[in-house]
Amino acid sequence: MPDRSCVCPDALDRCDLLLDFPGPHLVTVTKGRRSGLVLEVESCDPVTGCPGCGVVATGHGRVMVELIDAPWAGRPVRIRWRKHRRVCREDLCEVVSFVEQDPAVCAPRGLLSTSAIRWAIGRLRREGATIQGLARQLGTTWNTLWSQVRPLHGIIKLGRRIARGFRNVEHYRLRMLLITDGLDASPHTQL
Repeated sequence: MPDRSCVCPDALDRCDLLLDFPGPHLVTVTKGRRSGLVLEVESCDPVTGCPGCGVVATGHGRVMVELIDAPWAGRPVRIRWRKHRRVCREDLCEVVSFVEQDPAVCAPRGLLSTSAIRWAIGRLRREGATIQGLARQLGTTWNTLWSQVRPLHGIIKLGRRIARGFRNVEHYRLRMLLITDGLDASPHTQL
């Protein structure tokens, strides 16, 4: 369903289904080097408040950021996001200029899109894939993928340990430490 409040042309609305992002719209699709797809997207938010003071900021051009996205039809995908650069005109505000951020698309200064991270973690959990194999499918390096997946993968491993702790009496102390946020929990503590 197209967003009628959007000022973008309606020509590529159906192609926005390829992106799993709520904000940006697809502008062009090209075949990139190494036979991958390059999706160029931009957001159409005409009015944005300053993150420092909330005053409506004025536009100051765009910045191109390239992200790695989940593969589509067996091909690596790159997203070129044309982000708005904005300037705060409020004299008392500490923020002079800023670039739009959307955590639903990518973490600030992130290299992988959120859908690529979800895709990689899903493959790690369900299929037992390796980081090197997933990096090859994404068209990137092991270090790039692991630096983005490791923090979330640690949370998944912690959840598995907690689940094992509930089934295994030997992990009672670990469970108690996790429940009490690291407080010293003796084996005699009852919850």
